[in-house]
Amino acid sequence: MPAPAPSDDPRAHAAYAIACERLGDVERATHAWDAVLAAGEDPRARLARGSLHARAGRFDAARDDLALAGNGFPARWDRAALAVHLAVAASEGAPDPGPLAAARAEAGEASAYWSDATVGRLLWSLLVERAAERLVEGGPDPRDRAALRAAESEFEHATFWDRAMRIVGWVRVGALDEAARVAGPLARDGAADLLDEPALRGPALASVAAAVTLARAGMDAGDPVSARHALAEPLAREDLRRFRIPCLRCGRGSVGLDETADGPDHEA
Repeated sequence: MPAPAPSDDPRAHAAYAIACERLGDVERATHAWDAVLAAGEDPRARLARGSLHARAGRFDAARDDLALAGNGFPARWDRAALAVHLAVAASEGAPDPGPLAAARAEAGEASAYWSDATVGRLLWSLLVERAAERLVEGGPDPRDRAALRAAESEFEHATFWDRAMRIVGWVRVGALDEAARVAGPLARDGAADLLDEPALRGPALASVAAAVTLARAGMDAGDPVSARHALAEPLAREDLRRFRIPCLRCGRGSVGLDETADGPDHEA
């Protein structure tokens, strides 16, 4: 992208900075925010430039900018995220709990919505990334295994997505035994919740209820293969795959979801 025409208008530099950010040109975007701040203090520019410094690994500069970025949620979260990154970088194993507590205090109440960032979710992601970079024969380095074990207790929520995130992380670093340890209780809880659904108490889905019950027995016995085989037929049903259930009244049609709203005001 060519440099913008000379201008003393901070708004022109801000617009250019945003354009450069969208194109992934971190350095030009940073210099454009420099020009905005040269014209006067601007919390938005501090937040943007601080984030760019953090992306480039210039953590001291990032800290200085983010300290002046105001108290809105984006600024508080960026400060918290930077603290988590620094805590992980300063440790060989589990990070010191002090910076993590400070990060939580800065970020405020953790959202339970599945795709929102939290200190616990960020910490887990960073530790998995580090463990994946220094794998040893047979799985993660013992330091990383211990750190990841400790980080499991740092998750703020126990939603399906948070527990699934742990499973994926363990699989990524080759610790299938750890993944199985987390997956077993999650699968059993999911089966129990499914059996509590009113639709499975009627005759139309009696075979599905029986399959889930059989699968749950396999899970309790520590036999995931038999549990998966028990669920094969229900999982192959086209109506259930489209989140629909047979209509009890007519016996021919189905009832289900045509559309779902996806946002922080709706539970996952």
